[in-house]
This record gives sequence, C-alpha cells and structure tokens, in this order.
Amino acid sequence: MPVPFAMPVEIAAELLAVAAVEFKMVAELYEAYGQPAPGNAKQRSLVYLSVWSERRGLDAASPATILALSKSAALRKSIRRRLARSGFRKLPTLTPFMIGAAAGAYVNRRDTAKLAAEIRRSLRERQPADPAYWLTARPDHPEP
Repeated sequence: MPVPFAMPVEIAAELLAVAAVEFKMVAELYEAYGQPAPGNAKQRSLVYLSVWSERRGLDAASPATILALSKSAALRKSIRRRLARSGFRKLPTLTPFMIGAAAGAYVNRRDTAKLAAEIRRSLRERQPADPAYWLTARPDHPEP
C-alpha cells in the first residue's frame, strides 16, 4: 500500500528510472544506426538528452546541432515539460492493489516503444555519418 509521505519519492524514483532507460535506448539507437554523436561524453550526453526531450532524432554529427544545444535554456524547458507530463501520467501507479502499477507499466512500455519508433523513423531518413561505420565495427576487421 502506498504511504502518503512516500508518494512523491515513489513518483520521482519511477520517473527517473524510466527516463534513464529511455535515455540509454536513444544512445543505443544512434549507435545501432551508425550515427553516434561526436565529442566527449558530456557533449554526447547533451545531444542524446536533447533527442530524448524533443522526441525526435537530431543530426548529431552536425556542428550546428552542438552549437544550438549550447543554448540550454530551451533544452531545460523542454526537459522540465517532458518530466512534468511523464510525472502526471504516472500518478495512477499509486493506486492500491497494484492496479495503478499495472496501468503505469503499460503506459511506460507504450511510451518507450513510441519514442523508439519516432527516433528510428528519424534516423532511417538519414545516411550514416561514416558510410564505412559497420565495416570498421566488425570484430574481424583489421586495425588500420
């Protein structure tokens, strides 16, 4: 049974867990489609966070994309709006007898699948940044 004082913590924990899974999925989709984001870990994370918050694929290889992300006020607003909407959708998970948990799991699964479909559709429209990406990624490929 939910404890009233723990409800905000439960919502926040579930929200962060789902966001982390979706964020990791976005990064893996970019890698799988041969379009990894350039730069160091912080720059790649910023690109993938932006993709996650806007629910669409960005051209991660474009310097203009990285430059646009440096204007982080819009990104923060987008993330805040996305997390707030997700939080409101997760309120049913607090209902007793696990009915809300089942509904929340369904919504999370559906939303994550929808996000994956949107990102994959966007990524399919572009060519890989490096056409030889998959050839060099093969384990039996000799090092240059």
